Amino acid sequence: MSPLLRVLSGLALIGLGIGLLPRPEGRLHLPPSSQDLLRLSGPLRVLPVPFAWQAFGRASRQQDEALILSRGRWLLSLMPEAESLYAGLAWRLAYHMASAEDLPIDRARRIREALVLLEEGMRERPELPDLPALAGYVLQNRAEAPGMEAALTQVLGESPYLRASRYLDRAASMSQLDGGKQFLLMTLSVRLVELGERAFAAQVLETLSSQKGNPAMSRSMRALAVALRAKGPLRLSRDLCQWVLETEPFSRKPGLWPCRQDGR
Repeated sequence: MSPLLRVLSGLALIGLGIGLLPRPEGRLHLPPSSQDLLRLSGPLRVLPVPFAWQAFGRASRQQDEALILSRGRWLLSLMPEAESLYAGLAWRLAYHMASAEDLPIDRARRIREALVLLEEGMRERPELPDLPALAGYVLQNRAEAPGMEAALTQVLGESPYLRASRYLDRAASMSQLDGGKQFLLMTLSVRLVELGERAFAAQVLETLSSQKGNPAMSRSMRALAVALRAKGPLRLSRDLCQWVLETEPFSRKPGLWPCRQDGR
C-alpha cells in the first residue's frame, strides 16, 4: 500500500471512530471537563494509552517522583477506572514524596494530596474496599511519626485518627477484612479512646464485631463498644476487663481500661 493510501486509510478509520462517538446530551460546557472529553473520545480514548504507559515507565526508571506523579495523573485521565494507579501514586505521595519534605506541615500536605487522590479513586470505583482501607492505613501510620498528628490535624481540619476511622469503617462495611486490617482497626479504636473519642472508638468496634470468623471476639468487642457508649466514667466488668488486659492491642494500654470495683 502506498504512503498516500495508508494516510487516507488512517483518516478513514479516525472518521469512523468519530462517527461512533456518543453524542452528548444537552450543550457541551466550554471548556469541556475531563469527563466530557473522555465521553466524547469514545473508542479513540485508548489510542494514547500505550504512549502514556511508556512515559510513566521512563519516569519510574529515572526515579523522578514529580515526573512519576505527572505521568501517572496523565494515565489516570485516560484510565480513571485503574484502581492500582490510584493506590500506587497515593503511596508515593504519602511516603516517598512526603518523606522528602523537611517540615511536618509540608509532609502533612503531601499526605493530604494522597488522600485526595484516593478519594478520586473511591468515586470512580465505589465498590472496592481497598482504596478506603489504604487511606485509613496511611493516615494512622503516618500520624504516629513525631510531630505528624498535630500537622495532619492542622492540614485536615480534624484528627487524622477520626478521618482514618471513617475510611476503615467504610472498607469494613464493604467486605471481610483480613487479619492485618482488623488489627489495624483495633489499634485505631485504642488510639481513639486515648483521644477521648469514645463514641468513634465504639463505632469502630461495632464495625469490627460484624466481621465473620471469631464469634467470641465479636461478642467481646460489642460489649466493649457498649461500655464505651455508656455515659459517665468508663468502667468495665470483671470479664470484659480481663479480656482487654489479655488481648492485643488493648493490653498495650492497661491504664485505659478501669475495672469495676464491685467485681461484676
